[in-house]
Amino acid sequence: MIKKLNKKDWYYWGQWSQFVLFTSPWLESINAEVYKKMGLSKIIKGDAMVLSGHYYYLKDDIDAACSIAERKAHNQIQWFKKFFAICEQKTEQMLQLEGKDDFRKFVNSMVGHFACSLLVELLDIWLEGYLKKLCKEYNIPIMAMTIKMQPKKKTLLMQYNSELKKLNRNNIDKFVNKYKWVGTHALEGCPLTKEKVLDELKSISKDKKPEVVTNVRIPNEFKKLIPIGSELIFHRSNLIETIDRVAFSYRPMMKELSKKYNLSYDDIISLTHYEVIDLIDKGKMPEDLRKRKKKYGITFINDKYSILLGRELKKALSIFQPKKRIRATELEGTIAYPGYAKGLAKIMRTIKDASKVEKGDIIVAAETTPEYILAMRKAAAFITNQGGITSHAAIIAREMKKPCIIGTKIATKVLKDGDLVEVDADKGVVRKLS
Repeated sequence: MIKKLNKKDWYYWGQWSQFVLFTSPWLESINAEVYKKMGLSKIIKGDAMVLSGHYYYLKDDIDAACSIAERKAHNQIQWFKKFFAICEQKTEQMLQLEGKDDFRKFVNSMVGHFACSLLVELLDIWLEGYLKKLCKEYNIPIMAMTIKMQPKKKTLLMQYNSELKKLNRNNIDKFVNKYKWVGTHALEGCPLTKEKVLDELKSISKDKKPEVVTNVRIPNEFKKLIPIGSELIFHRSNLIETIDRVAFSYRPMMKELSKKYNLSYDDIISLTHYEVIDLIDKGKMPEDLRKRKKKYGITFINDKYSILLGRELKKALSIFQPKKRIRATELEGTIAYPGYAKGLAKIMRTIKDASKVEKGDIIVAAETTPEYILAMRKAAAFITNQGGITSHAAIIAREMKKPCIIGTKIATKVLKDGDLVEVDADKGVVRKLS
């Protein structure tokens, strides 16, 4: 199958190191009800694949989604409102499953939930491209527009941050119990502890950072985009934070399942969502299960799954991720939040790297995800390879008011731990000083 694929037909989405159980429902998003309701199921083919953590999506599907979004933005804003209402509905349905001991229903619900998340990201690609085009036409810095896009209500992690800032130390135990899931993501990560909260309280800046003020007059053509962007920012984070919170409540059940079949917890989350149901119903598991872990490939093409391991995976990676030596001392990207910082680079590839981040360091990542929040509190600035204006790094940077440059493409390939780095997020430039 891989030999027949042309790299030019695929859009490189980014890199996330996640187990199969978190990726397989994402790949099957096209079969979810939301695509039918939004009139996309016959327009978008939905083929997708993950190769050792590298995510790919069909370019034609992205172009089709962007074309539809731009058309709807001009003459049918209700289309967006309908989609955001579906996101709200899916979020509520997922939260109702928290701690219900219905693992089968939770696993099956992941497809519809991830479908909303994927569509939010598709719309983010359209919005960023459209904003850049309009900003160039009107000679307006894109930051002047994105800074005005603020969610009308708080995501789950925003609620956590807000309560943390006001936390009475006598109530820490109650706070930890309420937000035990914070620090976990994609079925992994360590739950919140009292020690982590105390450490985080030390990292909260006592200085009030000034708001970024822009005196740019907003043309009418932009005004309808600001509420769309604000909704996308909210749902992109809240959808993922919701599934992380609910997934955490099912950890005891997944651990019981692993004990019953003499498997590890990692074995359980190395199954696809269909294979988990087969294990529950029939005690059946794939022969290659223990070979998967995170070194795997999974494709969803023509409505069929394939798992790639060993030589087959290496062949796919040689086509889609050829090794290239990259040297650069200056990188450019999109400004997610302005400002200036200088510090030591700390490369974060997984949550395990969080322990090396010290106060004043510069976090460099393919893209940040919710479990990075404690490390991000310590950092002076963030740099990412990928991620749009509604990405996690962009959202957290705006909330914490820290310099952030996204979409550099190669930051994690050029920079290494301990490099002295200058982040000029007023100009969108990263410089390696030594």
